[in-house]
Amino acid sequence: MSRPAKVEEGGSAVTTRLAARAEDAWQSFVTAGMDVDPASPAMRRLRFQHLFAVITVLALTVFGLANLLSAHPSANPRNGAIELAFAALGALVLVYLRLTGRQERAQSLSLLVTMAVMSFLLFDGGIEKTGFLWWFCLPAGAFFLKGRRRGWLWIAASLAVFLVAMAATALGWWPMPYSFVVLRQFFAAYLVVSLLTWVYEAVRDEAEQRIAEGVLALREANERLAQEVRGHVHTQALLESARAEAERANRAKSEFLSRMSHELRTPMNSILGFAQVLESDPEEPLSASQRESVGHILRSGRHLLDLINEVLDLARIESGRMLLSLQPVALAPLVGEVLAALGPQAEPRGIRLQDAVSPRPLPPVIADPGRLKQVLLNLVSNAIKYNRPEGLVTVDATLAASGRVRLSVADTGPGIPPERQTAVFEPFQRLDAEGGPVEGTGIGLTIVRQLVLLMGGTVGLDSMPGVGSSFWVDLPAADTDSSPQEAPSGQSLPLARTEARRGLVLYIEDDLANLALVRHVLSRRPGLELLHASRGCEGLELARAHRPDVLLLDLHLPDMTGMEVLAALREEPSLAELPVVVVSASAMPADVERVQAMGIAHYLTKPLDTRAFLEVVGALLDNRQREEGP
Repeated sequence: MSRPAKVEEGGSAVTTRLAARAEDAWQSFVTAGMDVDPASPAMRRLRFQHLFAVITVLALTVFGLANLLSAHPSANPRNGAIELAFAALGALVLVYLRLTGRQERAQSLSLLVTMAVMSFLLFDGGIEKTGFLWWFCLPAGAFFLKGRRRGWLWIAASLAVFLVAMAATALGWWPMPYSFVVLRQFFAAYLVVSLLTWVYEAVRDEAEQRIAEGVLALREANERLAQEVRGHVHTQALLESARAEAERANRAKSEFLSRMSHELRTPMNSILGFAQVLESDPEEPLSASQRESVGHILRSGRHLLDLINEVLDLARIESGRMLLSLQPVALAPLVGEVLAALGPQAEPRGIRLQDAVSPRPLPPVIADPGRLKQVLLNLVSNAIKYNRPEGLVTVDATLAASGRVRLSVADTGPGIPPERQTAVFEPFQRLDAEGGPVEGTGIGLTIVRQLVLLMGGTVGLDSMPGVGSSFWVDLPAADTDSSPQEAPSGQSLPLARTEARRGLVLYIEDDLANLALVRHVLSRRPGLELLHASRGCEGLELARAHRPDVLLLDLHLPDMTGMEVLAALREEPSLAELPVVVVSASAMPADVERVQAMGIAHYLTKPLDTRAFLEVVGALLDNRQREEGP
């Protein structure tokens, strides 16, 4: 920067500082000793009164000195002395205001001095020169300092003085240097100015009132908003505390149930073992009554063991420690095995077990073989227990157009009323079966639902009172012909089985063509496995169950948006740090920025650059492996 520019900048800064200091000095002078709200109309009147008095004193002093000391022929020493006297009176009024702080009386004195100056100028012939301006100062000062109503009193007094002057001129009592016509014209002009000033003050007062009302309403609204915000923050804190407490209680409950279930199995093993020894001891056979008692012990012990196993399974599921091995499972052999195992349970009541799965040419389903068998055993066992004598239990399966297989278990029991069907999957809900002849814990269907969700499926119920119930499970079908377009939702797709697994990727996408492309691209990285979900809720369940290394996410899903999936992930501590790559056709900058603000790893737009896509996923997997260590 050149030197003149620096000098100019320095001069501007000095001017700004001087102006600020002058403003501070004036503010201090006006408000010193005054207990007035700085934002109130009283403070504005106080400022105006000081300014009015100061300008009046200075003007009268300048004019008085000019008339008194000037040698010009038009100068009038007598008028100069009178003007200096009026200036002294104005200064005394200002001193009186500063010493006493009596604003009302000081305002009246200021207006009285102004009227005296006006009267002097009127009778001395000053209104034909610049003196007429003093008359126009009175309406502004009167209305602003005294208000619209009391200001008219001062206007009326000044008009009375003018009328006296006009009468004196008309009757010849006082010789004036202007005619009656001039006085009449000036009187009309003065009256018009007074009316215009009054209108201005009326408009200004109304505007001030509206502004004051608006400010008050805004303050009240801000206070209500602040209270609501404080209440919301308090509620959020309470909810967060309650959620954390509930999570701690749930973890403690799950840990307790897990430990207790484990500890109970040891004595239960002895009870059942020795009861079986007593029942089958050939050297010391039991009597009929003893055999009956031992039979009760065995049945009750097995029932208690089933309860322990179910409680243990439920605790594992809720604590996230349930490990599944998803693989293709053929349904026909599994259904035959389950029906054969439960045949003895159905035979005493004459209940027929019908296998409608074996004749159908169905593809395998993606599931954990042991857990799927557990699900089917539970459903068929319930269908037997809650069926009528000589009833029928039918196990069937069908292939849906969506590429899922529906496995159903139907009975001919009493059915479940519609208003109670939503409660059957809740824990410890037996729907009035407590105390009846049918043994049960009330958590079997809860475990069924959780296991099916972990395997990427859904479970439901169709029931009609008096006809029967049908419990169904939808599971993804396996890819039997290696066609990527039939890749089911929720299944694990091993892309390279010859090497050790080097990463797990979950892809939440409802378009099968996009899934086929991603699967093909990821097949270039050996040892990688791909999980797929076509719905947001299923993807969240799979993420909780399998803890993938990378999550690929589409923003447009059938049941929820990708943003909602991201929000749900970030709310769970175990998934908050999961690397998320958004793969979407939305390429607008605003959409990209909004999603990136949620802490994703990358945002890739369709059509994909496959090389860049593979590099992004590979880098995230490599970082994940480095963080986990060898």
